[in-house]
Amino acid sequence: MLTRAGKRAFSTDALKVVNNVARQQFTTALQGVEATLSYEASGKKITYNSTDVPPEFQGKGIGKLLAQ
Repeated sequence: MLTRAGKRAFSTDALKVVNNVARQQFTTALQGVEATLSYEASGKKITYNSTDVPPEFQGKGIGKLLAQ
């Protein structure tokens, strides 16, 4: 898909989210860098602590994808 400026639009459709249970993080690879969502699990409850998304990918729905 192209934007009006003719640039390729960024899509989260092809991104794979991995649950790293040992580190209590959801992660996804983004063109050589990683975005993460840290959490704490207690029984059936998960508390999200923070997201870390590289600046060039912020505002593109990566944090939302990690939290789904």
